[in-house]
Amino acid sequence: MANSTHVQKTYDHRLRDLVHRTGDLSIATKIGVPRSTAAGWIARAPQEVVSLDILDLTRLELEREVIKLTRRVERLGAVARLLLVVVRLAGCRAVPDGTAKSRILDAVDRAGEALPLRATLRVLGI
Repeated sequence: MANSTHVQKTYDHRLRDLVHRTGDLSIATKIGVPRSTAAGWIARAPQEVVSLDILDLTRLELEREVIKLTRRVERLGAVARLLLVVVRLAGCRAVPDGTAKSRILDAVDRAGEALPLRATLRVLGI
């Protein structure tokens, strides 16, 4: 038996909602959605969709958000630099015990989501 892989298409939730609300199949079929698929959107209640509110913002609102987030990043960076200086001045370079080592390794893993490993290790003085 031959392996055939069928890739299921996904459609934008806003299109599905529009077809469901209007009951007009032609909205979807004009852009290539199969008639049976669009008919299913009308027959069933729309699925709940979780999305970012940011997708609905205007250009001006997005620019304001960027400015706000840039300021926040600058403040957080300043706080991080201050804390780093305090930690280094306090002489926190002792070799930790097993539990502390695990906590440090966990923190390094979590920091890897936002920082390159090299930068993380530099912050730790390693």
